[in-house]
Amino acid sequence: MKRFLDLTALRNFKAFLLIALMTLATVTNARSADVTEFYRVFFNTFKAQVKSNNTIVLRWTATEYNNKCFVVQHSTNGVDWVDIDSVKSKRSLESLEGYSYTHYTKLTGKHYYRIMDVDTDEVRAGYSEVIIVNMRNENEKQVISPNPATNQLTIVSQDANTLYTTARIYDLMGKQVTERTLRSQTNTISISDLPSGIYIVTASGANGISHTQKIVKQ
Repeated sequence: MKRFLDLTALRNFKAFLLIALMTLATVTNARSADVTEFYRVFFNTFKAQVKSNNTIVLRWTATEYNNKCFVVQHSTNGVDWVDIDSVKSKRSLESLEGYSYTHYTKLTGKHYYRIMDVDTDEVRAGYSEVIIVNMRNENEKQVISPNPATNQLTIVSQDANTLYTTARIYDLMGKQVTERTLRSQTNTISISDLPSGIYIVTASGANGISHTQKIVKQ
């Protein structure tokens, strides 16, 4: 009877071991499949270039597998994203493919972009890094120029109703090195007596307006 019980226990143990090994193999295969599916697209580069006529050109390179398209997403605050267009995938796993998209916008300020890849099953699989582009108004007057400067700076008020009346120049330690009175909408001040280096220039007006800019004195 004892021998019979031992043989039964041995058979039960072998059955348990077989089931455990099969379960482990299933889990391992599932994890391998998950890893394969997750890394469908490898983004290599993602860059942006501001062109004239309110255009921003986005360029990226990627290697991909089972990818249907790339969705270009845009945000003005880095939190709320909008799909603005899609670019068809070239579906190349063996080579690095290049893509581009041109965004036309009249909005000035910061623009956030990222690329989302969508697989052939319509699953939104992953994202590129986020890049930030600062669009400036081409018609806006430059307040302090030139930069770099040698002997003088020109300070321009945007309009007659918001005149800058004082210009203060500080070194990088925050020490004020000079102060100039501004008497018109366009002013030229001398900086020939300042040593070469980097300075902070602040133009301010009586109504509380101010503009601060870093300049290089050559």
